[in-house]
Amino acid sequence: MKKLLCAILLCCSLAPLFSQSRMTLDSAISDFAAEITSRLSSPEFSANRSIAVISFESDRQELVDYFFRIMEENLVEKGGEVYERRRIENILKELDFSLSRYVSRESAQEIGNFIGAGIVIYGSFSSRENEHQMTITGAITETGQIVSYKNYDIRLEIARNQARLWTIGVSVGSSFSRPLLIGTLRGTIAPFRYSFLELGIDAGFLSRKVDEDYYSICPFAHYAFFWPFDRGGFYIGAGVGYMFGTISYPDEKDPIRIITADGIVGVNIMDVLDISYTLRTTFSAVTNKFSVGYTYRFK
Repeated sequence: MKKLLCAILLCCSLAPLFSQSRMTLDSAISDFAAEITSRLSSPEFSANRSIAVISFESDRQELVDYFFRIMEENLVEKGGEVYERRRIENILKELDFSLSRYVSRESAQEIGNFIGAGIVIYGSFSSRENEHQMTITGAITETGQIVSYKNYDIRLEIARNQARLWTIGVSVGSSFSRPLLIGTLRGTIAPFRYSFLELGIDAGFLSRKVDEDYYSICPFAHYAFFWPFDRGGFYIGAGVGYMFGTISYPDEKDPIRIITADGIVGVNIMDVLDISYTLRTTFSAVTNKFSVGYTYRFK
């Protein structure tokens, strides 16, 4: 347990090296959606409080798609009445417009009137070196009045949902006793933000005792909570495994057939390097695993 606590403290102490004070893409969108929906009942809005997300200026289509999807999800989640993107796209085609085109105050009012929305939301994204700026505007269609205009300093890599960790990777580690060498094949899937399911298999070899041969295989499943930072994140979780193998002595062999319970803590750095610590118990003994490995982050 002391080793697990030390590993957690080590990961937390590394946080300032990898995190930044700038907002994430998701948190910026959520912030704007919360402000717009919270003001819908105020007198400045007309009886028509339907919302249309009409444009997001960017030269990257995947970022445009991401902005529309996450903004609409947040607006609906917070109680907004939102026009479907497909309907907006069809209308914009009639106006010879596109979702990624620059929208002025006048054209936003024109598009909103054509769609029949009471409120229009549009934005833009710009990058310069390692700095990313996003502006989002909300306006009343009937009057053209801008009711919310925000500029965000975005810290996450563009067009990637950093709160979801989808990876596949390999690592090498040790329990510093038995097994002395551990190879791991693992992958993570993240249907929900800020958490993931890890599936993998450990292969353990060698023992520190000269008269003992050892090997084991341990498939495992872990569920962990995930705190993202720019191109990476911290995680902590727990899970179960099933270890089977053999301990061989000069005159006998002992089979291994054990269910394990695991606690894990780790950090993913630059979407490439993964460092983790696993505290594993067989309910009659406690072992641990320290691993360093390569990950490929595909989402």
